[in-house]
Amino acid sequence: MPGEQTLLRALVRERHWQRFETFETQFMRAAAELAAAEREPALARITVSRRQFERWYSGKVKTVPHPDACRVLEHMFGYKVDRLLELQSRPIQVAERGEVEPWRAAVNDAGVSTAWTLTEDVKAASPSPTFYGSSLLDSERMLAMATHRALRFSATADASNVGAHSLDMLRSEAQRLAVAYPQRPLFEIINDIVSLQDITFTLLEGRQRPNEAKDLYLLGGLFSGMLAKAAHDMRDPYTAMTHARTALLCARNAENSALAAWIRGLQSLIAYWSGRPREALDYAQSAASESTDAGSVRVWLAGLEARAWAALGKEQESLRAIERAEEIREHLRRDALDELGGMCYFSVPRQLYYAADACATLPDAVAKAPTLGERARAYASDAISAYERASASDKSFGDDAGARTDLAIAHIRANEIDGAQDAIDAVLALPTGHRINGVVRSLLNVHRVITANRADTPIARDMQESIEDYCRTPAAALPQ
Repeated sequence: MPGEQTLLRALVRERHWQRFETFETQFMRAAAELAAAEREPALARITVSRRQFERWYSGKVKTVPHPDACRVLEHMFGYKVDRLLELQSRPIQVAERGEVEPWRAAVNDAGVSTAWTLTEDVKAASPSPTFYGSSLLDSERMLAMATHRALRFSATADASNVGAHSLDMLRSEAQRLAVAYPQRPLFEIINDIVSLQDITFTLLEGRQRPNEAKDLYLLGGLFSGMLAKAAHDMRDPYTAMTHARTALLCARNAENSALAAWIRGLQSLIAYWSGRPREALDYAQSAASESTDAGSVRVWLAGLEARAWAALGKEQESLRAIERAEEIREHLRRDALDELGGMCYFSVPRQLYYAADACATLPDAVAKAPTLGERARAYASDAISAYERASASDKSFGDDAGARTDLAIAHIRANEIDGAQDAIDAVLALPTGHRINGVVRSLLNVHRVITANRADTPIARDMQESIEDYCRTPAAALPQ
């Protein structure tokens, strides 16, 4: 019959949602609300296509939509789907040009407003079809809408999509992965990190109490930081920085300065190994100036600064940063981030490795100085010994390998090629899964120093060939 339309079409027009983009936004918002209220995170991912919307809006629906889509539509409008999509026996008048008919809130047995229905008795009381000009009825309508919103908020304000054990489980997994990351091949743990980040973000898209949201943001920052490190280890600095920026956003929403400083440290590390020492220095210094926490991340930032200064050829600045790291260590108080252990705690072995790395990174003309060469050798030897004695949570195959390559560089600069070969034997024996970006780059630094020092002995040539062969198949080449 001409003029007939569905209730859904009438409601969409009344709310000015005729544009698909507008309807899509409202649909996704309703899906997120419903997911939180029902504690079903999967509902938040329900979407609507343009073609679906056009069928619903035109009334050309032959079958009932998908059950989850039905639930979202019913949540949006407060009517059952068969009522929304059913052709009415008479036109539903929805005024044009901004004029809106009054609606009445339908109240369920619990006293909670669930839907809006046409106010037939008000329509019959006046010859005007819209009553838009009546300030009294207009005010009543606005008050009814506000009451409906307040009741709906009260019904869900105390709800949370975070179960009693969800946060404990996520914290436990974060600690497990923080310890596992420096010890296990990346391909063994990357899927767990990705899954846990997805779970955390899905929960954040729902509803939770403010303190729970902060905890989730902290965990989201940790998992995103791990993914930033993973992308870096697979030689993808662009993706690494993208995850780091997401992690930093989470840290700020969590209002956790220690986590924010840790993520800035990751950005410094990514920039350093990407050949951008000035940028690496900026990240480390800005984080150090903002951080007021007393945890080990402050020691790490000083170590990162020492390496960046060394890459810029600034010997004295680098040595001062190494000394500052030692001073901070003397007054260190472990914080909550340190208690996670592994990659979240800057241990003494790592500190020694960073000092050795700074000395080994200085240009050859500077690093060949006897005193500096002795310091590089001492720091590297102490780091290797410390890793051999380290607890399980402080082990790190990557940093241990870095210390061994630094020791090899110190030997080469002292014309001790045999010692250099002994130092990197354990690194060259690492399996393919351990050939992360930092390990490969550290070995290539050994290759560079051999060339710079014009070492042309059979042992030197064998070392170069072994390094080239090793670096042909990095960890990133493994099937993920």
